[in-house]
Amino acid sequence: MARLKLPYLKRMRPGRWGWEPGPSARALGFRYVPLKDEFGDWLDEGRAMEAARALNAQLEAARASGRKGLPKGIERTGRSVEDLWQRYIRSSKFTRLKPKSRQDHAGKSKFFRDGFVTAFAHTREDGQTVPAGTRLGDFGEYDCRALTGPVMHAFAEDLLIHKGKHMTLGIMAVFRRTLKYAEIIGWRPKGSNPAAALELPRPAPRLRLVLPHEVEALIEAADNIGLASVGDAIVLALHSGQREMDVLSLPEKIIAAGRVLLSQTKRGAAVDIPLSPAAEARVQAARARKAALIGQDTAIAAFAADAPLVVFERTREGYRDNSQFNKQWLKVRAAACCTVPSCADIKFLDLRDTAVTRLAMSGCSKYEIAAITGHALASIDTIMKHYLVLNHAMADAAIGKLAEWMTREGIKI
Repeated sequence: MARLKLPYLKRMRPGRWGWEPGPSARALGFRYVPLKDEFGDWLDEGRAMEAARALNAQLEAARASGRKGLPKGIERTGRSVEDLWQRYIRSSKFTRLKPKSRQDHAGKSKFFRDGFVTAFAHTREDGQTVPAGTRLGDFGEYDCRALTGPVMHAFAEDLLIHKGKHMTLGIMAVFRRTLKYAEIIGWRPKGSNPAAALELPRPAPRLRLVLPHEVEALIEAADNIGLASVGDAIVLALHSGQREMDVLSLPEKIIAAGRVLLSQTKRGAAVDIPLSPAAEARVQAARARKAALIGQDTAIAAFAADAPLVVFERTREGYRDNSQFNKQWLKVRAAACCTVPSCADIKFLDLRDTAVTRLAMSGCSKYEIAAITGHALASIDTIMKHYLVLNHAMADAAIGKLAEWMTREGIKI
């Protein structure tokens, strides 16, 4: 039996369907939609067709009207959200952000400027059913003064259902920041930000301490499968407490006299720390491997002084971005799981928190930790709260101190 064809419905791979609009539909703000159900599972062919029909119907309605639909009660009156965004990104409030933060904010802003299309139907808390294929949150053409708390609340609730807690918090943070700028330039009254105080649920903090035998398994796996560069990054992250991008972009020339000197990419914190003996040994080995990789290639050698210490074996250059590195990290983690299965849930970012935990367990104060890792003091308090109170060694030490104090003070009970 011939398969029924629907416009824009595509089988991306066996068992996975997507709705991929053409250029004219994209000009109206429509984007690719992975056809999944409310649990994140891919729809079968029949339900994928239903979802595609719903999306096609919405597209035809948009083409017939010649414009995007507006939420009930909101009218175009000038000073649109899109105008506000364009003005905001030209301001110092935006341009002073780090390049990666600007890129992240721009990506998240699309969810409230262009909106997103629901991949499955859901019911709002007021009982209203939102069909699959509904475009939500396309506030780009709406007057920023017309946005209200209830509208923001409904949008955030929709995001929570379709995008999850982490993404929702990020999108609404950018929206809140943008609307705050509207207050600064007089486009909205002071204190009227509708995206503020929404009391959104926060995801549970990640509680993952990388244990010594897991660290050893990861480094051994990296060396064994020809990705020693990942092992280098693991050691540098664990002994410096720096973020992934800071570790990967660390130029060899700033590792001088056994110290690491850098300005963090995210917070701009200046870091000047000595290398531990283990890190120093790994750095020297990395330098030797880097020299062997570059060899007599003068084009690469000329670049070597400013090139990162951590060099991807395949390209003989520093890792292009987090995505390229993370693909290699996953290979290393999979290899490590062959000997230590508990490595399966470790993320590279866990090494930074593990570094803080190790420093605290060794007796460092939070001020000493901040001098090494560049963390804000409040962040260190949070990490110590989440990690250290769960550590048996810390608990044993605390009870030992209590017992000593009671003996010294003559307290029997």
